[in-house]
Amino acid sequence: MLFLTEDSTARKTINHTVGMLASIPFFTDYNRHWKEGHVVHHLRPCESDDPQNPDPLFGPRLLKKLAQVWLIPGGFLLVNPSTKYDDKAKRMGLGLCCLLPVVAVLYLVNPFSLIVLYIGFTTLGTLNLCKIAQEHGAGLANEPFPILRSRTYFYRMQWLFSPFNIHYHYEHHANFNVPWYLLPAYHKVVHDIIPVEFKDYYIHREYWAQMMGTKGLPQWPVSSKS
Repeated sequence: MLFLTEDSTARKTINHTVGMLASIPFFTDYNRHWKEGHVVHHLRPCESDDPQNPDPLFGPRLLKKLAQVWLIPGGFLLVNPSTKYDDKAKRMGLGLCCLLPVVAVLYLVNPFSLIVLYIGFTTLGTLNLCKIAQEHGAGLANEPFPILRSRTYFYRMQWLFSPFNIHYHYEHHANFNVPWYLLPAYHKVVHDIIPVEFKDYYIHREYWAQMMGTKGLPQWPVSSKS
């Protein structure tokens, strides 16, 4: 038991260390947004104190935000999830210290690669917005029960654009202690016990309908639309 406890503590320390280091070049406050914020997000998803997704964008509002990300210089910074925190100067300083050497090397090797780097950051912001729309958009924030405010979605090329099984989001909110590599197996168990009336609403392949907000909620007594 002691071995298992020590092993679990070591893995948790490694996870937090890697997460903190990986967040630096993306100007993200790891502790407040992920280490603490992700727990709040699971307890009260899409509520006003949810630091990750208090207002999931979908439909015209999502398209407008995507246009800003691509058309405004540095637009990807507008969707940085940590902009609401008060340590902006520190995060920007650390991020620039990490990125400027990379930018300098890329400029010396091939200046054109800086455009690719910029497009990469912009694409990352775009994929994150679409991911949030799939996970919690289309009115899911209006569901009275927190466990019903997420959806699992399947689409072509999901292996590339939804790495680490992040599209199994209904299952992730059902039990966020399940590691990412066990989510496919957990999905099979959950899928078999979900009532038939729920399955098409919370496990689906209607990517565009979900992104545009036309998928809707089930007409059940438990739904806020009843």
